Amino acid sequence: ETFRKELYKEYKATREKAPEEMTAQFPWIKELTQALGIPILERAGFEADDLIAAAAKKAEAAGADVRIVTGDKDMLQLVSDHTTLMFTRMGAGGTIMYDPARIHERYGLTPRQMIDFKALKGDTTDNIPGLAGVGDKTAAKLLEDYGSLDGVLAHAEAIKGVAGENLRKSRDWLPKGRALATVKCDVPLE
Repeated sequence: ETFRKELYKEYKATREKAPEEMTAQFPWIKELTQALGIPILERAGFEADDLIAAAAKKAEAAGADVRIVTGDKDMLQLVSDHTTLMFTRMGAGGTIMYDPARIHERYGLTPRQMIDFKALKGDTTDNIPGLAGVGDKTAAKLLEDYGSLDGVLAHAEAIKGVAGENLRKSRDWLPKGRALATVKCDVPLE
């Protein structure tokens, strides 16, 4: 259980349970990892994304350049001049390297806007509802026009069409969606 589940009890409720064949291997993976001298970070109430985010920000603050290797685009919000993301969803041969310029090229957004992007369009994987009928293009356009979710909400009355109607219906939900989409960078780590 994480703080996100306390915020929204349906968070990740649609995910299938991890297969027993995989979870049975976790103790062996931990043992092997420790034997190789690779640190294991765990903290009750937080997801791996939060621990990765905290470790990345701590390393950045110490002057290091960071590369996050993951198949999870939620981590795009951490990309900076000193943190890149190697996206591996398609396997090792199909990796994509993201820096701030690549995020802008792909989405027309900054890394920080990726949080609001996810809040607006939602995320079926994590069961975070977004605006009905709003996908990548509309979410990116709203953020291009208004800068942030707060800007979009401040202009809700001026936004026309179905997106505007759904925005006005969802204005109370969207800040919670943003909180669910935001990885925690301040998890205390040893």
